[in-house]
Amino acid sequence: MRPKEVDTELAFHIEMRARELIARGIPEDEAWREARARLGDPTSLRTRLVAIGRSTHRRETLSELWHDVRFAFRQIATAPTFAAIAIGTLAIGIGGTTAIFSAVRAVILAPFPWTHPDRTTFVAERWHDLDGSVSVGNYVDWRTMSSSFTELAAEKFIGVTLDAAPAPERVSGGRVTQNFFTVFGQHPLLGRTFRADEDTPGNDHVVVLSEGLWRSRFGGDSAILGRTITVNVMPYIVIGVMPAAFDPTLSEEQLWIPAAFTPAERAEHDEHSYTVVGLLAPTVTVDAAQRDMRRVAEALAARYPRQDAERSASVYPLDRFLIGNARDQLLIVLGAVSLVFLIACVNVANLLLARSSVRAREIAIRAAIGAGRGRLVRQLLTEGAVMSLLASALGVALAAVLIRVMVAAAPAGVIPRLEQTHVNLSVLGFALAVAAIATITSGLVPALRLARQDPHETLRGEGRGIGGGRARERLRGALVTIEVTLALMLLVGSGLLVKSAIVQQRTPEGFDMVGLSAAGVSLPPTTYRDPAVVRHAFEQIAQQVTLVSARPLTGPGSDNGVIPEGRPLRVESAIQSSMRIISPDYFSTMRIPIRRGRAFTAQDVRGANRVAIVSQHFADIAWPGGDAIGRRFACCEGSDTDPMWKTVVGIAGDVRSRGPSGQIDPEFYLPIDQAPDDAWRWLGQSMTMIVRSPSPSMAAGAMRAVVRDLDPTLPVSDIQTADQAFRTALAPARFNALLLGALAGIGLLLSAAGIFGVIAYFVALRTHEIGVRRALGATANDVMWLMTRQGLEPVALGLSLGTAASLLSARLLSGALYGVTPWDPLTFGAVGLVLGAVALAAILVPARRAMRIQPTRALQFGG
Repeated sequence: MRPKEVDTELAFHIEMRARELIARGIPEDEAWREARARLGDPTSLRTRLVAIGRSTHRRETLSELWHDVRFAFRQIATAPTFAAIAIGTLAIGIGGTTAIFSAVRAVILAPFPWTHPDRTTFVAERWHDLDGSVSVGNYVDWRTMSSSFTELAAEKFIGVTLDAAPAPERVSGGRVTQNFFTVFGQHPLLGRTFRADEDTPGNDHVVVLSEGLWRSRFGGDSAILGRTITVNVMPYIVIGVMPAAFDPTLSEEQLWIPAAFTPAERAEHDEHSYTVVGLLAPTVTVDAAQRDMRRVAEALAARYPRQDAERSASVYPLDRFLIGNARDQLLIVLGAVSLVFLIACVNVANLLLARSSVRAREIAIRAAIGAGRGRLVRQLLTEGAVMSLLASALGVALAAVLIRVMVAAAPAGVIPRLEQTHVNLSVLGFALAVAAIATITSGLVPALRLARQDPHETLRGEGRGIGGGRARERLRGALVTIEVTLALMLLVGSGLLVKSAIVQQRTPEGFDMVGLSAAGVSLPPTTYRDPAVVRHAFEQIAQQVTLVSARPLTGPGSDNGVIPEGRPLRVESAIQSSMRIISPDYFSTMRIPIRRGRAFTAQDVRGANRVAIVSQHFADIAWPGGDAIGRRFACCEGSDTDPMWKTVVGIAGDVRSRGPSGQIDPEFYLPIDQAPDDAWRWLGQSMTMIVRSPSPSMAAGAMRAVVRDLDPTLPVSDIQTADQAFRTALAPARFNALLLGALAGIGLLLSAAGIFGVIAYFVALRTHEIGVRRALGATANDVMWLMTRQGLEPVALGLSLGTAASLLSARLLSGALYGVTPWDPLTFGAVGLVLGAVALAAILVPARRAMRIQPTRALQFGG
């Protein structure tokens, strides 16, 4: 009993006792006192009664719930086909939503395994509204001048040659400052990290391994500590092994060596190659750090105008930087799968409405013998909850399968941490929450409609049109409209991504990919120290294969500021461009056209006139409206008194070095023998070999042979055909299109099933009406046209609303589209036609069934 009910009951009891005593002749005041005294302590009694009432209410509620659950299972057993369709439909929606949520949780919501993830930041140089790498000089000055960080560390990503059994291997590594590991607060699995004295030139021959490299190349030997290994043909002592979870920049480094900046590096403000991470002071916010770093950058720009003019600094939470565009991609997919889930819920709501016509008499009898409206709604919602929970269990199993498929299909490195996606307690909790939403979304409206029906009117109906009526037809039509609206939004989004992927695939790259194979070769700086020796070694390789400093489709080459002659020799005059050092046969091998001028020849050697070839885009920017041939520019070397001008001798066709969806960068090319000495350090003394051959295996063998002839200790790395590189570049767009396309296909099938169910229901419900129409002279075609017209009305409304909604929602995809506008009329028109055709097909099947209804049989059925 509720407290108010207890108070009322006690007051009534006292009043009855007092009246009884007054009737015996006891004075009224004394009678009331006696009545209260006989009751005892009212507070204690009230507490006991309230507790008893609540306990009784809980038992009754649990008993009712248990009864409703058992009844729900009996209903499922009574109509197994209906239950299987409803549960399967919900399982698809719940499973897909759960799978995508698990990916969102792993990539976006799960904290990174750092000690202070909320204080760990990424700090970049900002120039011309672009964030980039940091020079050693600027990093050193940032540490001294900034007051926002307890730690500020730097890392340069490098490739190193590891000389270990069974053969030399090229592995990725990081050249890091001593405090790099301190920023993240993670401890080694074995040993230790660098001491401050080891981060100095001459004392830096120590190395920390990743757990993966330790296990794969050294067998997980715990005696690795103190052992000497050969890195870049130099001995390094292993002092520690970091755990597998340590990948703070998601770059998959396999080892780390000290940065050990030399005095010359500390004074260098013009070579930008380091990634900087920082740990904010406990009371400092990201915004405050941003203001502090802008102040520092302004001071450095005044101190070093040639190198740092127009340069600022940016500070971001490191997790936001690492996740990048993957956040938007996953949220878009989560929105798409939510549409599929809603379509599934609408479908089940339609099924339940159809089912309600069968159960209307049962519910009316229950109401007639005393069941209240609330009791009926609870029973019906319990039945929906049981189906949703069964669907949730099936959906979680489906989600586990979908997660494996999604992780396997996702291109490597496109979505960070996606491989950590799995079903855990939080994902199970989400699945239960989705099941609850499904119960309310799909079951509440049918339950309320059944509970509100007039039992007497329903029982007088004797079965004809039970549960029917124009109101119910309008409701089911509204559900069809919702389905079509949601399906159109889903199909438009996937259609835009598919068209974008097709446009990317058809976009010319600027060179002929047929038969091209590429591989990397790097010269260790310990044995190839002199730039002249490096040039000579690469020239020997270039006699047999083509060389370029950055392979196609993997991004721009080395970024450099180029100043055309006639502009002031200041940083603000520079055109940010990509430099590629090439062998003379590069353009012929790649089949990149020379638009004007000439390609490099054997005469373009060191000591001769310095020459360069520029891309068409470069020429248009540097000398708009003029002829670039014969013009000069300064770059990469020289001084104010001797800029070492380079003369443009050719204009090459533009190449999409960033891949089919990337922008065209201004590029310039230098011959190997005229490459600046410092360029080999920027490039890590690495070049890419290119061979055109019909057989990739023959091409790989040829490149290995060339390197073996030069130096058998050098590894050949990253052997890949141009076609493989192209597929890799297209992989993100294809993955997004495939994922959203699959969801759109599921949504289309569910919508078609829902429309079919509604029209079939209309036909079954109006069999008597159709018979009357046929008896009064309506032809079969008249009946079919009636059913088709009435079926198309909610579809047409859904197409209109869906188009309007898609115009608004498609803007969210603009960042993922290439060569396609978010309001592309062809996509909208094609999607509308496809969805309309599918809807029409779903309508015509039951409509044709209505044509075949015989008047006499229909009238007998209705009678």
